Amino acid sequence: MNDYNNTTQAVNMGEKPFFSIIIPVYNAGHYLGECLQSISDQDFQDWEAILVDDGSSDDSVAIAESHSKLDNRIKVFRSTSNSGCAYIPRIRAANLAKADYIVTIDADDIVSADLLAIHHRRITSCKTDLVIPEMWRLKGNITEKILPLDSIDTSKEWEGKDLVRRTLCRWEIPMCGFAIRRDIYLNANKRMKGDDLKSIYSDELLSRWLLSMSKNVVFTESRYYYRQNEESVTHINIPRIIDSKMLTCDGLLSMTATVFGENSDTHIRALENKLYAAVDMLRMINLSSLESKQKTVSVKRISSAMKNFDISKLKGKTSPRYLALMRLPIPLARIALKILDPIIMKKNGI
Repeated sequence: MNDYNNTTQAVNMGEKPFFSIIIPVYNAGHYLGECLQSISDQDFQDWEAILVDDGSSDDSVAIAESHSKLDNRIKVFRSTSNSGCAYIPRIRAANLAKADYIVTIDADDIVSADLLAIHHRRITSCKTDLVIPEMWRLKGNITEKILPLDSIDTSKEWEGKDLVRRTLCRWEIPMCGFAIRRDIYLNANKRMKGDDLKSIYSDELLSRWLLSMSKNVVFTESRYYYRQNEESVTHINIPRIIDSKMLTCDGLLSMTATVFGENSDTHIRALENKLYAAVDMLRMINLSSLESKQKTVSVKRISSAMKNFDISKLKGKTSPRYLALMRLPIPLARIALKILDPIIMKKNGI
């Protein structure tokens, strides 16, 4: 095992592979072996895998080292402490990478055996900046395609900026298992500042920067299998989720204003995205088992995050129901949503 802080120069010596697969690891021991096996089983063999463990307390490091001994293309590094989000070890891995193209994979997911081969074929045939595979949900032995949506024409070449809007309010495209030019990845990281790095959703903001900086984007039929997270709202840190979600929404507002302009459709969509996020956070509080005092504290965090939100810009451009709801003081909006949601579900036969 290597210490991240002492091996940056050493890992960059030697022959350069075509792909560097970057994998942040934190307490992923239950699935990490399956993830690494799906990488070793790739049809295309010219790759390295850089794992940066983020202070795991389980057997993740031992599993990674075991695979590294069997396949010397797998390199394992360990940070001395936990950073609190996958973004930090992912960027550390990107800095250690030798290849011109980076592929991102999470430690509890797997990929189809043809993923790298298809990525390589598309990159060499059309000199693309970014290649995006299909995203499939993996739950036990059941798989289901979830992205991209049918609204996306996957047969054409896209300019990345045109896809940013397709990630706001809902994700119409996946941003997992993609291959992207390393220089774009590292330059996009430089756009992430201050509060952007405090969110557990930093990767989501980075994904929008990656799209906006990619001139040529293509989709492929290879598969990235996303493992269904069984964690319920009763087991998550709701205040941290709220803070992170609102920070990322603000980062998106800043990013879309900078790249597209404050009067652009994409920036308006980012405003709508924050409105929807606030509603989703209120809904999460209503569904949680938090005590009344904790719910009050959580609602106050949303109130603070939405304090300077100019809802008037969304008049006639978003759901009238949510617009009316969020014109209320946030504590009242939560109560109204608690009443409204069961009525809507009953009306829709849910």
